[in-house]
Amino acid sequence: MRRDPLTLRTAGVFILTQVLLSHGLTETQLGEPPKPPASVDGLPRVRYRIQQSTPTFSVDTSSREQVRNFYNAVYIASESVPMNSTADQANCFPGTNASAYYEATFTRINWFRAMAGVPPITQFDPTYCRKNQQAALVMSANGALSHYPPSDWSCWTQEAYEAAQNSNLALGSSGPDSITSYIWDFGTGNSAVGHRRWLLYPQTRIMGTGDVPKQGPYYAANATWVFDGHYFDPRPSTRTPYIAWPPPGYVPYTVVFPRWSISYPGADFSYAIVSMKSNGTVIAVSLEPVQPGYGENTLVWIPMDLDANSHSTTFPFNGTDTTYEVFITSIANAPFTSVNYTVTVFDPQLPGSDYVPLNITGPAAPVIGQPNLYSIPQIVNVTKYQWRHAKVGPTNIFDGAEAGLVNFDVATSSSYDVIQQDVKARGKYAFHLAHPEPADQILTLKYQVIVCTNTVLSFQSRLGWATSNQIAKVQLSLDEGRTWITLYSQPGTGSAGELTFTTRSIPLTFYAGRTIHLRFNYSINYGSYYPQTSAGVGWYLDNILITNAMGWIEPPNIIATTTNSLTLTPSQLTQLGLQARALLFDLYPIEWGPVLFLTPAPPPPIIFLYTPTLSSNNVYIPFELQAGTATLFTLLESTNLIAGWSTNTQATLISNNNTLVFVTPSVGPLRFYRILAH
Repeated sequence: MRRDPLTLRTAGVFILTQVLLSHGLTETQLGEPPKPPASVDGLPRVRYRIQQSTPTFSVDTSSREQVRNFYNAVYIASESVPMNSTADQANCFPGTNASAYYEATFTRINWFRAMAGVPPITQFDPTYCRKNQQAALVMSANGALSHYPPSDWSCWTQEAYEAAQNSNLALGSSGPDSITSYIWDFGTGNSAVGHRRWLLYPQTRIMGTGDVPKQGPYYAANATWVFDGHYFDPRPSTRTPYIAWPPPGYVPYTVVFPRWSISYPGADFSYAIVSMKSNGTVIAVSLEPVQPGYGENTLVWIPMDLDANSHSTTFPFNGTDTTYEVFITSIANAPFTSVNYTVTVFDPQLPGSDYVPLNITGPAAPVIGQPNLYSIPQIVNVTKYQWRHAKVGPTNIFDGAEAGLVNFDVATSSSYDVIQQDVKARGKYAFHLAHPEPADQILTLKYQVIVCTNTVLSFQSRLGWATSNQIAKVQLSLDEGRTWITLYSQPGTGSAGELTFTTRSIPLTFYAGRTIHLRFNYSINYGSYYPQTSAGVGWYLDNILITNAMGWIEPPNIIATTTNSLTLTPSQLTQLGLQARALLFDLYPIEWGPVLFLTPAPPPPIIFLYTPTLSSNNVYIPFELQAGTATLFTLLESTNLIAGWSTNTQATLISNNNTLVFVTPSVGPLRFYRILAH
């Protein structure tokens, strides 16, 4: 039961009662993986595609930067895509989902297959998808998982029954999230990582998916069909002879899970021995029982005695690149008897030594009305680029909540006021973020900021009653809000917390030249939390200030190119910002590179000189300024038309009725004259 904080007088002491509730998020449940088909008669082979816009992925996992871009651009692109489902569990209506949601699930599957070094699937079969939609509905409507659901289950159909036998099944998640859960393969019945083995089975070319959302008392659910007519085909080429997860090379820490595995068809791992080291230190390893019957024969082990059965157990990561050496011996019935490789777990938000920023080269003072060439470094797997430019100017932002939410977009619960006046640093109002429900509460600055070398973000902060699961974060995004980097983090103390405001200052020098989005995220983890919204509970913010920054004065103009160069012709004398980014596989943008500030210059003036005349010691040269402007003229003279030009220091130049007049001491030999206009 949720209540407002209670003030209880006990022996003269006021006590704020902590209401402890679970996070409220239902953990995904996975059943056992499906058994392989006895026959593929009637199962489809490749004929056509649904995901016409999805490219074929490739990635070199030995390159940290390639994997980093692949994760940030492609994996993240399949996050948070709206399902827009018409399913209705209460009325047993399977409905349909948005095509973009199918696309996101398809992308997630092929992201994992590319990382594992196996060929991509090439299509979702529409018949599979229709049957999977019914299977997902059945699982959700009954709140349980079964590959053989009995006919007395709610919403049961023969097609749902068929799909359930041939699919990975998940309850409590859907779409791309379920795909990640299958690779994770947590749970007591998944020591064989069968769901993972089916998703990474090299021969598979066709799959299907069905999803229903969480609605009222019904859980979200997914069914992913994993068998096709290629099941008994010859094994195609793979990056390495074996299939491992995590694979050799660089792997983002978010997709490294407690259960590690290696697969090869027909291999006998009964007597295999696994050992691991990191930085020369031996790591404890426990082997799971070898279980054939799911895809390729597989050996599974758990490093560090982690609890692989719990969905809340993540693989340890300390924030810095960590390399693990894997040694496997005593493998039988395979072309190799031993295998050794390294896995480097890393944070994809942090660039590594092989990071190449998209710095733009080209003139900082482009000429108005003339083409100016700019270029950026080439990126692997990129043949399309985007450029943007617009007027820029100084941008200083101050917001003390006095004008409401004019500067922020809000993603918060509707049951409390984000602008309040009970707790503030100064003025009448301050921002307030709380957790009436277990969901992140977010204020995102509406304006994109261009960071300069001395840009600083400061704000007054007060984190009141909050548990350690409730965390005040300031976050920055370099890629239009797809991923977020935490600049500041403060967990609650489980008590009254701060009783006054404290000024926090965050220099942004590290991101100089970059365009960023900023947000204040009162995040929540699994576990207990304070659900109250009354005074003193949650995170208070006031007097948010950004100084010494630049910003777009107008919406940027975006230009697409198929090369890493751009020809820009500015039209006016206004300071511009120019940026570029690459589109991985022509579809998935990576982060924008640094801004190049441009100060356009007028074209050089064009002067036409008429025949000079001589009067006493004065030389008169009529001229016409045919283009541009000029207020200063310099005379160069020479006795040779080709060489020997020098400034005539004995002459004084003035402008008089479009005639240049200068004094010469004598007529002398034939001379040639040049006039430079400035």
